[in-house]
Amino acid sequence: MTTDLSKRVPAVVLRMILSGIEEVTGSQYARVLSQAGLMRYADEPPPEDQSPTITEPELSALYGATYDVIGESLTRLFLTRYGQKLPEAMLAGPAGQEMLARMAGVPEAERLGTAIRLIAETGTKLWTPMRATEDDQAYYLEIENCAICARIHNARSPICANSEFFYGALARALTGFRLTALEIECAAVGAPKCKYRIRK
Repeated sequence: MTTDLSKRVPAVVLRMILSGIEEVTGSQYARVLSQAGLMRYADEPPPEDQSPTITEPELSALYGATYDVIGESLTRLFLTRYGQKLPEAMLAGPAGQEMLARMAGVPEAERLGTAIRLIAETGTKLWTPMRATEDDQAYYLEIENCAICARIHNARSPICANSEFFYGALARALTGFRLTALEIECAAVGAPKCKYRIRK
């Protein structure tokens, strides 16, 4: 796999990630940054804007270092808290506003399928290749190269808690429906990909 180095994390998002990591790691925060090769952010966090910062491989190194230093439970806690903040930032930015605009006027019967495909399309453009699939019961979002799991290989249970909340919140915002996203496969526990289910 060749990584698209042009896909960089917006500063406002990286700021949220680093703040969340510092909150759960405490005195070990500098150790996480050092192991991830990101000590440049130790004294000066990224600005609260959309300017590009680190690459996807650097983001994976940051998640992996967090997991190595504080373990699975606290990493999951960080990801859960971060995931609760991310949808608002995403929807307020250019990509989120474009997604909302494209959903305007979509008939109710088509809204969920359209939203899931739009999430996959936007995710592929901004982050990593994603695929939307479906069966009689649900829609699915599939990610073969998850940035969270790239450096985590021995989790006891699916670890992408932030993505569960994020994709569910995006789907709710785009459709107006009450729904959730559940991670049913996770690369961190040995699955070939991360897969999220959104029931119809």
